[in-house]
Order: sequence, then structure tokens, then C-alpha cells
Amino acid sequence: MRIGFIIANWQNMDPLKNSTLTIVKECVKRGHTVSILYTNNLTVRNNIVHGIVETINKMDKVPENMTTFHRKVTFEKKMVALHAFDCLMLRKDPPINPIVLNFLDAIKDEVVIINDVDGIRKANNKLYTTSFHDPHNDFLPITHVTGSKKYVNRIIDESDAEKMILKPLDGSGGRGVIVLEKNAKANINSLLDFYIDEAGDNYVILQEYIEGADQGDVRGKFIGAYHRNPAEGELRANI
Repeated sequence: MRIGFIIANWQNMDPLKNSTLTIVKECVKRGHTVSILYTNNLTVRNNIVHGIVETINKMDKVPENMTTFHRKVTFEKKMVALHAFDCLMLRKDPPINPIVLNFLDAIKDEVVIINDVDGIRKANNKLYTTSFHDPHNDFLPITHVTGSKKYVNRIIDESDAEKMILKPLDGSGGRGVIVLEKNAKANINSLLDFYIDEAGDNYVILQEYIEGADQGDVRGKFIGAYHRNPAEGELRANI
């Protein structure tokens, strides 16, 4: 099969943590033709979606060690019509630029795209979780989303909680997640200046703080699971 991976940056991948690199290595090991593609290298040529792709050159032996594999891979770069791929895996962290999804719309009936383009469009940021029906907050913490600094302050004043979680709507990997404490309210406006611009185009999520979060969380069921624990001095349980 001819498999393409749309990624952020090959050089910045951490071989010890990056699951995309693990999938790439397994595809190469199984004899598939594997390419990587950056979103800024998508293009349209004569009404056909192309990409300047980097195809992994054949390896005499695929190293078992992930770090060695990442270091030894070499590429051949050329422009390719994207409908020539059997499968494209969109492995770039959200949010995905909507223009990228428009490129993929043109080929989604010809190429298997993982995940589904329309599914990615619907779940392109954390606002998607607010569409889940959970009126009693059995599964989701109490959540507010806004682009207004005044509204954030109002929610904090109205809340009985001493601590709340603030994070950007379009973040991933734990970036920008902080704890707001009422006893440090004098610093909140300064923080909000960083998160929300004057035009109100940047949105934030304000959520109740879940006691016990410092003990980590368990994600997964039936097939497998992993227990994520915050590092010492951290509140985030990201890998």
C-alpha cells in the first residue's frame, strides 16, 4: 500500500514518545511505501490536489530501536497527486487549519483518510465535548467557553470553588493549562491578557477543578489502558 502521513515536523518528533513515528515504522517494516507531508506543501495543480511529499527510501533492515530508525530514515522529495495514495493519516495536532480540510475534501471519496475529514471538522477543538448530553455533569466537568475577559471574571466570582482550570480552546498536549485560584485573583486579568486578545477572537475554557486529578487518570477500556500520572510539581497528567 501507499500510505501518507500528514504531520507537523519530522525532525521535532520525540522517538521515545511519538505514537505517529511508531505507526510509520511499523508500516515501513511491513513493506508499505510510506511518505510524509506537511500542510504547507499542499497545492492544487490543474484542478487536482497535489502535495510535495517526502517518501521514505527503502531500508536494507528496519532498525528495531525507535531512535535509530528516526535518525537513519532518508527521504526522496517530489510532487505527487494525493489521489495516488491508498491511505492518508492526518496526524497533526489540532486545531487543523480548515483550509487543509478543504484540500482533503477533494480526495476523500478516492482515498481512505484517517480520521474521517468530516469527523475532524466537527471535533477540531475542545468545543466539541460541549455537544455531549450530560445535564448532570456525570462525565464532564462544569465547563464554560468564552472570548470575554469580563465573563471569565464573572464566572470566577459566582463560583463557590476556590480553584478552577483555565486552558485555550484550541490547545493540545496540555499546553496552556493553568489553575486559577480565588486567593490570587489580582493576577487573573494579567493572565487573561495573554489568553484572550482585544478582538475576542481567542477563546478559553474555564472548568471546575476536579479533586483527585493529581492522582492521574485512566483512559481506555477492554483492549488496553494506560494510567497517566502528573510529574512532580505538575497538575497536568499529559505524557
